[in-house]
Amino acid sequence: MSKLKNCWVWMVAAWLLPACAPSPKPRPVPSTRVRAERVGQRAVARLRSALMRRVLAAVRSAGVAAATEACAGDAQRITARVNRELGPGVTVKRTGLRVRNPKNEPDAAERGALQRLALALKQGAMPAHLLGREARPTGAVYRFYVPIRALGLCVKCHGPAATIAPAVRAVLQKRYPGDRATGYGVGDLRGMFSVTIRESALR
Repeated sequence: MSKLKNCWVWMVAAWLLPACAPSPKPRPVPSTRVRAERVGQRAVARLRSALMRRVLAAVRSAGVAAATEACAGDAQRITARVNRELGPGVTVKRTGLRVRNPKNEPDAAERGALQRLALALKQGAMPAHLLGREARPTGAVYRFYVPIRALGLCVKCHGPAATIAPAVRAVLQKRYPGDRATGYGVGDLRGMFSVTIRESALR
């Protein structure tokens, strides 16, 4: 009888212990800055992927000159489409200190970020991204920046003028008579992706 009683005690204890055990701690909610970084990274990845797909498809089908023409005609349209997909409160663009399309001119904050990135590259300590916060009359925003380094394909239309193929130069002269986005070598800082995120969109 004693053995049976002990058995019941252990069975009841085994049944009660899980209920008495402390509940797992709730996972911490990411900070607003962390959420802003995640939103910024997704926005950059989406625009970078969309633009690269368009350029690579044009290069493969008709060459670099055709890709330059396609980029001139489609880059702004692709950017606008990506911004619609991102939803309200988030916008992404490309910019640089020497732009090809005047629509990509940097604002004061972007120019400061580009100068910081250029200095970091010169010092051999290029960050993966920059994140800042601005107070505005309409509400605070986060500014998320990702550097764009020149790749081998990039310098075919962004390299030194003397190295750009005549057919590509002809497209650039027709599309961008005020073009300033040449003279880059592989690895140079060509510009950056800039994402503006309303803080209210992170709640």
